[in-house]
Amino acid sequence: MLKQTRVNDSLRICQSCGKKVLNHGGDTSFESNKTHIGYVIAPLSYQDEKVARSLRAYKFHSKRIYGKTFGEIMADAVLKNEALFRSIRSYIVCSVPLSKERMLERGFNQSDILAKEVAVRLGFSYQKDVLTKVRHTERQSHLHSELRMKNIEGAYIVTKDVVGQKILLVDDIYTTGSTLNECAKMLFEAGASDIVGFCCAINRDFTVTEEKLWQGSENDEFAIW
Repeated sequence: MLKQTRVNDSLRICQSCGKKVLNHGGDTSFESNKTHIGYVIAPLSYQDEKVARSLRAYKFHSKRIYGKTFGEIMADAVLKNEALFRSIRSYIVCSVPLSKERMLERGFNQSDILAKEVAVRLGFSYQKDVLTKVRHTERQSHLHSELRMKNIEGAYIVTKDVVGQKILLVDDIYTTGSTLNECAKMLFEAGASDIVGFCCAINRDFTVTEEKLWQGSENDEFAIW
């Protein structure tokens, strides 16, 4: 039996400015409707304007310090759920890569910063450059959902040995799942045994009728929006 609950919002301190900001307590985990991802963990909602504004500042306005706070939120969501933590503790952590052009433009890979922080706080193994983006693409956020998969098809390759590995694949925002799915497809083709997506925020209205929550024990509690 799946138990559902709404966790009260709590306050945490922004490391950059010292202001109190809302933290949506609890983790949101749901089965992905994409072929190659078993389920996705996403502790925050991009529908929350404070979350969206902070993520945009982090990603597009060089607020790299935000990455540590977001990574802490992601890791803490897992640590608060013992069953979820146990289910992924043997996984290695890697991130969705940027193209060389985007890396030069932005100066950092926002997903890689999140992945490193998650790995450190969870005590998991972090693997750098497991995936490489070999083709520069249009920004996914500029495209309708039906064009997103076509936009990134064939854009990624696996550059390290992942045979038999279970992988926690980190990205910043989950919208349609196209990016995670394309990366996961390449990882599976290279021999990975399982892929779980881990994103900072989900960019959609989330209800239990639209997605199935991660199936833990009957005593688990999950926060939903």
